[in-house]
Amino acid sequence: MKVPSKGFIAIFVTLLWSVILIFSYDFTLTAPVHEKLQRRFPIRPWSHNATAETLIFKDESFKFRILHFPEDLTTLCASGNLTLLVVVQSGPASGDIRKTIRETWAAPDPINALKTNSAKIVFLIGDGESASTELQTEIARNKDVILIDTEDSYKNLVYKTAISLFISHTHCPTPYLLKIDQDVAFNADRFMQQIGSAFWHDQATIYCKVRYVSMPWRNKTSRWYVSESQFDGWFYPRYCAGPAYVLTATAVHSLLDKLPDFEVIKIEDVFFTGIISAAAGVKRVGMQGRFKTEYKALLFTETDCSTPILAVHNLKKEEEIRETWKYLAREC
Repeated sequence: MKVPSKGFIAIFVTLLWSVILIFSYDFTLTAPVHEKLQRRFPIRPWSHNATAETLIFKDESFKFRILHFPEDLTTLCASGNLTLLVVVQSGPASGDIRKTIRETWAAPDPINALKTNSAKIVFLIGDGESASTELQTEIARNKDVILIDTEDSYKNLVYKTAISLFISHTHCPTPYLLKIDQDVAFNADRFMQQIGSAFWHDQATIYCKVRYVSMPWRNKTSRWYVSESQFDGWFYPRYCAGPAYVLTATAVHSLLDKLPDFEVIKIEDVFFTGIISAAAGVKRVGMQGRFKTEYKALLFTETDCSTPILAVHNLKKEEEIRETWKYLAREC
């Protein structure tokens, strides 16, 4: 057998020793250097080894992972003091909108329900595996983001809503859950003040703006297409307008329990608050005066004191959110 030359052995030993030094140095970095590396290559505030969860529908099993769940929220949920969990469905690139929401209707200082932790507002964001540096920084700074690995798209809104229900039921059970879109403003204090007079948590109920008469779209090119195998009726059961609705804990449980009986319909409000709710015996209580779906039609002229408005929808710009919040935050 040919014996390696002394020169070869010397090179090999030198390379091996260099590797050892590199790995050893990685564990003995001085604090300032380590902080510089963290700033340059920020550590993701979630685990890529998160356990996969599964939602069972009649025609598919949908798997997802919660990549980040705020520690503060875990503590608050476990305390048993939380009455209302607000899950804002938001997009990864909507950082400016979330910032505006945090400065208006999600700001703890002027809102007693948030200040006392009887209500908590969190943002549910998808596309977690490809989260940008800006989003990672936002998550670390604000501690109010639940990040999932599900593709964040219109066609996946039905899954995002199902995940909202799952999180409420499994990770943070509260008497009430508000599912809300990022283009809505909501007054949490007004809601809390109406518990026991307009809202009760002892039944399976969804409170919302009810759509009473609506027909399925049978045009296959439409984004709202629903086949007869998915739903064969002439009219949908009455359902809640999707931008904002409040569910009791019993309603959340009832909807999740019925998921395996139905094929997925990508129109999330019709699917959950109409079809499944009707089958599960969940009541839909119409509150047309409290949930406004078009802020431009409001014109900020009508009084909202006789029937206090809780939510206003269709706020596409930051200034619209701020303007609407000034209206919603008025003292009667």
